[in-house]
Amino acid sequence: LIASRGGRSGFLGVAPEAKILPVAAQNSPAYAKGIRFAADKGAQVINLSQAVPGPCPDDLQDSIVHALGKGAVVVAGAGNDATTGNSSMHPANCKGVLVAGAVDAELRPWVKTQRQPYVTVAAPGYLVGSVHPDGRVQTNLAGTSQASALTSGIIALVRSKFPNMSNREVVRQVIASAKDIGPRGRDQQTGYGFIRPYRIMQGSIPKNTPNPVFDEYDQVAKDAKPETDITPGTREWAQTDNSFSFIMFGIIGAVLLTVVLLVVFITRRRSRNTPPGPPGPVPGAPP
Repeated sequence: LIASRGGRSGFLGVAPEAKILPVAAQNSPAYAKGIRFAADKGAQVINLSQAVPGPCPDDLQDSIVHALGKGAVVVAGAGNDATTGNSSMHPANCKGVLVAGAVDAELRPWVKTQRQPYVTVAAPGYLVGSVHPDGRVQTNLAGTSQASALTSGIIALVRSKFPNMSNREVVRQVIASAKDIGPRGRDQQTGYGFIRPYRIMQGSIPKNTPNPVFDEYDQVAKDAKPETDITPGTREWAQTDNSFSFIMFGIIGAVLLTVVLLVVFITRRRSRNTPPGPPGPVPGAPP
């Protein structure tokens, strides 16, 4: 979805010239380590296609603050259990995360996309195509993992076209580009609305629009304790941790609780599988 270059499948990602650093992790402490590692390696977009019920753990929040301080944008899926519990999920509920809900091709929210106040924007997530590890193209996938991946791909394009744009400004413009598709104003399924990258590329985003993602980051960063910089090669990173490993190639998880953390690097060149539920109605949405 992010960086496929076609090949025999013919499937082209939204940012085919992005450089990918996949990181596999099995639990929240490992996610926190992976985020720090990616940020220290210079990642400009960090995509988190997983959602775990419960509040944001302190170490995960600290790692996100660290990544934003390094200039990265952190994107996560809202979660996929709106019809069975609608739990608050992390990392989506961590401060400073741009959170994507899932909609269908007619801009209606997917019935299982989380209804939570942390949802920032919406992106395609119902019947979204992707490439299976064996090379087959799948077209029946649904979930906020797809929505967050496509959002990350769009941010990759923006950062490639505007390499000097700060992460704060990228997030502000992504939010400002959104088309309101639910009840008037921000709502808990689609946030500020459906992202429209062409508005950013055209330079048609108004100035001084709200940026709630970085407003929350500013507050938590102000209260954060000074940290000791941990970088690969130090003694702590050299210790064996079986819950954290690196792989040469990763996939974006298509189901809730996926264990893959996908990190996107941007080059400065040009730029799985439960049956999906139906889209849900949006009260007051345009036809």
